[in-house]
Amino acid sequence: TLMNAVLKNKIETQPEEAKKMAAKIETTSRDMIQNMSDIVWSINPNNDTMEKLIYRLQQFCNDVFDKPGIEYQFNIDEEIKAKILNMQLRRDIYLICKEIINNAAKYSKAANFYLSLSLKQKTIVLTARDNGIGFNPNLTTKYRNGMRNMKKRCEKIGADISVETSVNLGVRIVVSGPLQGF
Repeated sequence: TLMNAVLKNKIETQPEEAKKMAAKIETTSRDMIQNMSDIVWSINPNNDTMEKLIYRLQQFCNDVFDKPGIEYQFNIDEEIKAKILNMQLRRDIYLICKEIINNAAKYSKAANFYLSLSLKQKTIVLTARDNGIGFNPNLTTKYRNGMRNMKKRCEKIGADISVETSVNLGVRIVVSGPLQGF
């Protein structure tokens, strides 16, 4: 609302600034709607199976990978699809995957992305990989919030996360563990 009020004042006097502000309002609104949609989806008890989680991730991949033209593939064990997840675990797994997918779409410059979910002796194993440019994991930047958030979510649900990457060799992320709430 504040941004809109400022925009109204700039339309006549600073049209280029107004265009930038309008774009920012649009992006902010879209992000807020997506976040609210994620919250509503995650608390809906009708979405408590892995199959529903996988479907939501596929929809997200369709949206995110369409623009950069990244081909993606899912490999899902049939056994895992019927598993029931509690609300918090469902939300955390979804947000971990969403972060991985977003990072691949925004930064990897990859042509291909791969995500697998399997069940091995009551342990979920999530593997994501791309064939992009990778990154230097030892380089600290202000842009590594996503990695920090994924690690915190993994700790919360009792999972381990490992990241294998190097410049020009892509990224491989594995999240596994006997997850709490599974």
